Amino acid sequence: MSTSPSPKPPSLLKRLASGIRFFPKTVYRFLDTWINKSTSGNVIALGGCLLTIIAIIVAIVTLWAMFHLAGEPRDPTAASPITDTAAGSLTRQVVLYRTNDTLTLYLSHPVDISTLQFNVTGRTFSLAQYPSFQNIEFGNPPAPACFVLRSDRSQTPLETICDTDLNNNVFVHRMPPSDVFWFDPVLNSGLLLDIMLNGASFEFCPALQPDCPLSLP
Repeated sequence: MSTSPSPKPPSLLKRLASGIRFFPKTVYRFLDTWINKSTSGNVIALGGCLLTIIAIIVAIVTLWAMFHLAGEPRDPTAASPITDTAAGSLTRQVVLYRTNDTLTLYLSHPVDISTLQFNVTGRTFSLAQYPSFQNIEFGNPPAPACFVLRSDRSQTPLETICDTDLNNNVFVHRMPPSDVFWFDPVLNSGLLLDIMLNGASFEFCPALQPDCPLSLP
């Protein structure tokens, strides 16, 4: 005599669906029972139960989102911005150094600085206006290099980075102390430098900051 196969138990998915279908009705009965028998202690307990239920729901949704996002394929060509930035900072630098009587622009690589200007209290200055730099092609300058503006009375040593082997690419222009535009001797303080490119404000070098990295394109 043949026996009919025993029915298979419902799948986990069907059981979950069944539980979800009756969940609102169960919650309603639970709330109705507690409200009808409410005391101050029951109300507090009810609030705790509701917070617990909400926390469980939030946890389930969060876990679902984490596993869902983790399963999405990543673009293998996408580079890490942190890694790229860190690598760039080691190999490609444009830094403005300042002391009371010396202003130094250091280039680690050729970069177009033909429209670079310094705006100070409404006056603009560019490296190209100084005779000592007249033979330099600022659209494609030599690099690594240092371009130095300094008072002709300055005894301040050059920046350490300019003392390294720059293939003699250290260009210095000396000027009278009255032409030093980045420092105010009356206030005995540096001045805010508004760095401009193509006639528009690009970055700022604060008055009391001795070096300002510039994010030139």
